[in-house]
Amino acid sequence: MQRINLLEFLVIVFTLFFGMVLVVINLPAVFVPFKPNLLVLSLFYISLYMPNYISIWGAWLLGLVIDNLDGFILGNNALQFAILATLSSIFYRRIKMYSVFQQGVVLFVLYILILLVEFILVYITKETELHWLFWARAFITAFCWPLFYLILSSIRQKIYALMV
Repeated sequence: MQRINLLEFLVIVFTLFFGMVLVVINLPAVFVPFKPNLLVLSLFYISLYMPNYISIWGAWLLGLVIDNLDGFILGNNALQFAILATLSSIFYRRIKMYSVFQQGVVLFVLYILILLVEFILVYITKETELHWLFWARAFITAFCWPLFYLILSSIRQKIYALMV
């Protein structure tokens, strides 16, 4: 088992907290479909590159916190984050071998699956229509993956340089 570095752990906590703040922040209705989900990006990165820091249960608890903060159906984000953490932790060795852009495609497919779960839960409870802008979040989130990966990888490399 690897030793957990305190500085790396604090960066992960800050990243997850920043992602939670950006998920809960209110934007005008025009911009909501185009807001990337940084919490999904954070969970995907942590599941791939630091799998011993957050587990499926941790992702589920994080989803429950977001459900309480956002006022959405209790368990919706918890189920979505648990699915993301489960699938990315099962296939993390294979996904890590892909290039960053291929990882973005994998993230896009996983996020489409998550949005499909969200749509099913919302449709069961509220009977809303499916709009094409609903799927725009997956494109924007996958498009932001290379930049997010670069930022977190450079922070991680600087932390490892400090450890040596």
